[in-house]
Amino acid sequence: MSEYKRWRAHVKEKGNDSILKPEVWGVKTKEDVIKFLGLDNDDVEWYEIMDLDEEEKDNRNKKNE
Repeated sequence: MSEYKRWRAHVKEKGNDSILKPEVWGVKTKEDVIKFLGLDNDDVEWYEIMDLDEEEKDNRNKKNE
């Protein structure tokens, strides 16, 4: 079973100049986020997915160094 996670995606869609930044909160894996946001669709040029909990942990560790 997956743990509770927070994700942010940066998504570039074909025909759209701006980059979308949706967030997903819940019990999801990276693969679940891709399916939920439809990132495997043909209209997506590229995407990047970030685990926000891991980013916060890394930032806390850097402050403690």
